[in-house]
Amino acid sequence: MADDGPIVVRQSRGKALLLFAVCVGFAAVGVVGWLDERHPMLALCAVFFGLGSLVALANLVSPGRLVVDERGCGWTILFRSHRVDWRDVEAFYVVRVQRTDMIGFTFAEGSDRGKRMRAVNQSIAGCDAALPGGWSLKAAEVATLLNASKLAWGRD
Repeated sequence: MADDGPIVVRQSRGKALLLFAVCVGFAAVGVVGWLDERHPMLALCAVFFGLGSLVALANLVSPGRLVVDERGCGWTILFRSHRVDWRDVEAFYVVRVQRTDMIGFTFAEGSDRGKRMRAVNQSIAGCDAALPGGWSLKAAEVATLLNASKLAWGRD
């Protein structure tokens, strides 16, 4: 692995398409219902799920990417990028938050990364920080890949 180039894992376009379809469906129900009854909650439903469909469409057009290389891992979701170096991470593991598997990680002792949010994140998810879900690989496979990459490339 140490001689290989970066490893790229993308978010699943199938999951983004499903989210898009659900949001468009609920937005349509809200619009049709509002046109029939003029109830403000139906308009709110249409706006909320309409915005959700735009987010899902953005994820469909430009799915999130996780890039794993010799320095660490970085991910870009909805045009925002984050990066963590191997020296700042103790371990990666699967955490379950409201029926969603995510890749949690614990910061290494002495790391200043994410210090302000660690206690909050620990109380909610049981980890110092987490990558979002929705990858083309299962969360356990991504965690295994990250731990193996840290072992192969990490410099402690």
